Amino acid sequence: MANTRLSRTWVDIYDSRGKRLYGFCALGKPEDLSKIWFALEEGIVPPSYVYIEMNDRQTNTKYKSNLADTTL
Repeated sequence: MANTRLSRTWVDIYDSRGKRLYGFCALGKPEDLSKIWFALEEGIVPPSYVYIEMNDRQTNTKYKSNLADTTL
């Protein structure tokens, strides 16, 4: 059965060195970007900075964000 929630734009989260941490393919509206997250195995120090790439699957265009600080 096909995933009926696949969105036009997929979002991937990367650490500052370009290692992919997690991705989302079922965001329904722009506000969903405020709810993205990533998890790491216990004992792993989280990266200090991350960025996202948004891949518009209709136009095959990628957009890369600036680095974002992960500290609270």
